[in-house]
Amino acid sequence: MNSIEIKGLPVPNRVRYPRAPARSAWSNLPLTKGVLQVFALGLALSSAGCGEEESNLQELADEALNEEDSAYEELVEGIEEMDANDGRDHLDQRAIARWAVDGSEEDKLEFLFDHGDELTELQFTAADGIGSLVTFSRFSRYPTEGLFTGPNASSCGSCHDQPLGNGAGLNVANVVQDPEPGVEGTFNVRNTRNMNGDAWLQLAGAEMTVDLQAQRRDLKANAERAGGARVSAPLETKGVSFGSLTCWLESTLTPAAVQCDYAAVDGVSIDLVVRAGGWKGNHPTLRSFSEDAFFGEMGIHSDRFAYHVEQAGQTLPDDIHMAPPDVDKDGVDHEMSVGDVTSMAIYLAAQAPPTTLLELASEGKLRLSPEQEDRINGGEAAFAQVGCDSCHLLSVRVNDSWYREPDARHFAYHDYLLAQTNNGYDLEDPITMNLATDEVVERHLPATELDGERFFEVKAMTDLKRHFLGDHMCDESKAYTPVDGSHMPARVPADSADRTVSMAIDRCQFMTADLWGIGGTAPYMHDGRATTLREAIRSHCSSGAREGQANQSCLAFDALSAQDQDGLIAFLRNQVMEPEPE
Repeated sequence: MNSIEIKGLPVPNRVRYPRAPARSAWSNLPLTKGVLQVFALGLALSSAGCGEEESNLQELADEALNEEDSAYEELVEGIEEMDANDGRDHLDQRAIARWAVDGSEEDKLEFLFDHGDELTELQFTAADGIGSLVTFSRFSRYPTEGLFTGPNASSCGSCHDQPLGNGAGLNVANVVQDPEPGVEGTFNVRNTRNMNGDAWLQLAGAEMTVDLQAQRRDLKANAERAGGARVSAPLETKGVSFGSLTCWLESTLTPAAVQCDYAAVDGVSIDLVVRAGGWKGNHPTLRSFSEDAFFGEMGIHSDRFAYHVEQAGQTLPDDIHMAPPDVDKDGVDHEMSVGDVTSMAIYLAAQAPPTTLLELASEGKLRLSPEQEDRINGGEAAFAQVGCDSCHLLSVRVNDSWYREPDARHFAYHDYLLAQTNNGYDLEDPITMNLATDEVVERHLPATELDGERFFEVKAMTDLKRHFLGDHMCDESKAYTPVDGSHMPARVPADSADRTVSMAIDRCQFMTADLWGIGGTAPYMHDGRATTLREAIRSHCSSGAREGQANQSCLAFDALSAQDQDGLIAFLRNQVMEPEPE
């Protein structure tokens, strides 16, 4: 295949990223399905002389002139065919649970994938519950009552569209958040993150969490045997240090109990849960992220999330779909079912992880010249030379490629309260999907065999740890971001000697961003401040009173020759998402 060069890197001339539609002042309006179809009809009519079939034009005309009030309504027929209607025309989680129990879930994965896919593409309408009427306007570009980041969109694709579906977003799609409604001041700005490959990061985070919890248990057992002496141990998993923990047997308590000092824990909340999602590392699962985004950005609340907003930490009804609270006051209560959210999680988990130009070349999908390969490989060496790989680890190993919905390994990785109900959200019989082999998964990572061990190299270039990058990177007035505790407030561990410590994430702490796919996901940084990769690297140089943890690497980059700097950037531009053939 011939190739062309863009800024020194090749792009195959027969595959292109789907180009996002040009944005205008109309972009932020809730366009209905009918409006879009009329627009499509106009395009079709204008090209009728170029070979469009009359039947296609008639179909477009019929659809355009028969607009449905509800966008979700077009999914009901498929739900009925699967005998999965919850009685209120949404996907029933109990039906999904039956598939898991009878062993037929593998056959149903394609349906769940397609249903989740449709949910990401629908342009929701007022009949579906889009937006919020907590205040006078259904949509807003600013946070509303501390509940929403708007709502400001009517579909997932309104934001996640760069360079392809479920990807990142341009600055026009930035959202503003208000994690502390009672604190006056500037809102937090967030650029849209790429979601492709996030399931592998969730698996890595779960394995790291299980390991850290085990290390704490072992340390506490040692402290109990030490008879009051303080016992300390480092917290390290998958080659990443999370500081240290000190525990002792406190004899002044009745009965005596082991207490721990979490002051030296670093880069993770003191509950020792590695949350891989979000710029701040505040979401542990695709499920929790999806429910939060549907509610915050679109005003579409799941039945479960509605109860979370109204009465966080309380028990839930077994028939959660029958009368959920209408927390956004728009007259629609059953906006998204538990089963709908499960399908969203399955769909997002099945998205293709990003790849590289080098890998695509090895698969025969494009050609790289020896000079281009040398440039990329030299850039990787420069990446390590300046110390970028101390946080942006080139890969993290994952031992278990099975994605589980729900995941019983730790309460933060499933909806703890929902699992206690009879709504079909069953920890013992989850829907499972092998990210390395199942056909519904769009791209598989190969397994590695080494010294008798089998694992997967997740080359996302992150350590899944929070870091301080300098005062210039801090959020402004809002001091903290809450962590998601699977819809329960994240609590200080019961064994913490200091009961006043906060579980919230400091305004200056951010998760190490994963870099796979970064060659096509400009702009960069948590607020989209960097328009190029060179700017993003230089954003790591400290400009405030306190030196950030990446400052020395940034200065080392500045000290490289122009050729080595260009090579490092070429290595990053080599990180891409495989486009679909035209």
